[in-house]
Amino acid sequence: MSFLSRTLATTSRGLLQGRSSFLATGLRQQSRFMSMITLEGSEEIEKFRIVNAKSVLYFTAVWCPPCKVIKPVYENMAKENEDVAFGLVDVDDNSDASLEFEITAVPTFIFFDGEKPVEKMTGADKATLEQKLADLKAR
Repeated sequence: MSFLSRTLATTSRGLLQGRSSFLATGLRQQSRFMSMITLEGSEEIEKFRIVNAKSVLYFTAVWCPPCKVIKPVYENMAKENEDVAFGLVDVDDNSDASLEFEITAVPTFIFFDGEKPVEKMTGADKATLEQKLADLKAR
């Protein structure tokens, strides 16, 4: 079990035991230090969304040329925006999550205010990605 998996599992137990604010803050702080978190399954994605007030999920694939172009932009955004959590989901490794979020093309970005998806963007347009992030932060 990876460090992130153990942290997410511990966090979810804490959430169920009523210690949500303390543990959620801890995971948000860890995600800031980690900049971008690679999420390995639907359970991790769900926990990631639960504990972060604002977040972005980046659905990608290693074989995707536009994904390779936009990934460094996304990584820099993660480093520069500590008030938003940034997750990465490989569609080939997480087909269940891809189906759940109706991912039909990569790269796709989904912006969350709490657990609620508020925007979805497909494509590797840096300006649009930055604008949607600014819109999320302004909510």
